[in-house]
Amino acid sequence: MLRATLSKLDHHPDILVELESPTAAEAFADENRCDVIVPAYISSHLIAHVGLRRELSQVFEEVLGPNGCDMTLYHAGVYNIEVPKTYTFGQLKAIVRSYGHVLIGFRIALDENRHKRRVDLAPHSNSEYQLTDNDRLIILH
Repeated sequence: MLRATLSKLDHHPDILVELESPTAAEAFADENRCDVIVPAYISSHLIAHVGLRRELSQVFEEVLGPNGCDMTLYHAGVYNIEVPKTYTFGQLKAIVRSYGHVLIGFRIALDENRHKRRVDLAPHSNSEYQLTDNDRLIILH
C-alpha cells in the first residue's frame, strides 16, 4: 500500500517506518524511499553496549528515558547554515551548539531525489561534509 501511494507522487516525502518484527525488515531491504527502524534491533544493540561498558547505562537512561532528549532531523537552514557548502563536523557542531542543541550526525542524500540515503553518526571533528539542500542534520535537543 505504501509503495503504491508513493509511486503516484511527484515528490518523495520523508517517511520513517517502524517495524515490530525484525523479519519484516527484509521486505524493505531494497526500498530507498523510506527509512526503516526495528526497535528490537535497537534495544538489543543498546543492551550489548551496556554489557560491554556499564557506564553507558546512565547515558542511555538520560538520553532515551521518558524525560530524555529528542532526536530530530533538521534542514541546515534552521541554523542559518548555507548550502551547498563544505563544512567540517566541528564547525557545524559549534554552530548548532550556539542554538543550545547538539549535533550528533547527518542523514546524507546520495542522489538528487533523496531515494538513497546514508546516516553518519558521531563523525570525527575534522571530517568534511559538502552539505546539500537534501541533507539533514541529526540533532539532540
